Amino acid sequence: MNIFARELKMNFKSSASYLIAACLISSMMMSFYSLLQSDMKGFMDVLDNFPAPMKAIMGISVELFTSPIGYYAFVFTFVSILFAIQSIGLGAGIFSKEIREKTADFLMTKPVSRTSIFTQKILAASSLLMVSGLIYSAIIGTIIYLFSESKFDTGLFVKMSLSLLILQQTFLFIGTAISQILPKIKSVLPIAVGIGSFFYAISAFAVTSDDDKLRFLTPFQYNRPDSIVFSGELELKFIISAILVVMICTVFSLIRFIKKDIHSVS
Repeated sequence: MNIFARELKMNFKSSASYLIAACLISSMMMSFYSLLQSDMKGFMDVLDNFPAPMKAIMGISVELFTSPIGYYAFVFTFVSILFAIQSIGLGAGIFSKEIREKTADFLMTKPVSRTSIFTQKILAASSLLMVSGLIYSAIIGTIIYLFSESKFDTGLFVKMSLSLLILQQTFLFIGTAISQILPKIKSVLPIAVGIGSFFYAISAFAVTSDDDKLRFLTPFQYNRPDSIVFSGELELKFIISAILVVMICTVFSLIRFIKKDIHSVS
């Protein structure tokens, strides 16, 4: 049984739906850039009415809106929520669906080790997210390039795209760990929305706090695009933090997956 191919096929439609939605949202918001440039003062006056924590978490700054790639950093704030929900849902769903649909005993009795099952499922989910992230970046990168009257900073955009891949993979493995803690998930979407909202709420505290350590508590703060625009670099400490989260969640999930009892369906 090729579990990798099976998972790709089963999750392809939902992944494509998220990709289309993300592209549409970003494209629609990027289309407002020219209009905002003509009335930047009025736009900033509207944003000034937002609460300080909201402005901080959205990365609202006059400097960002002076270029299409800077404005995209603002747009990404909204799209990142969608990608987080997709990643958490995919991570939780690839394991919980076997319990939910009562097919776990069928899968586990096949001549394939649990470690192999776990690995193939994770690789399939990770591959789907990576491909969707790359396609999204290619489409949005083209749109930003068309809006850029000056030279398009390819290196800067690549780093912003890498931050997206980091966010996707980190939330994927968080979702995987959740599926092992809550194996009988009846509906993945409410769990994904709840967990995504929780980490997004932490971001509000992280960006308004003087303690930079709070940023380590939420993947939304791992190399934010607005930070990349200002610094021009990815922050190594947050890349390492993301790797540690992935490793911890992987080990935890694999141990739980290998040891848990699967009740047969009579």
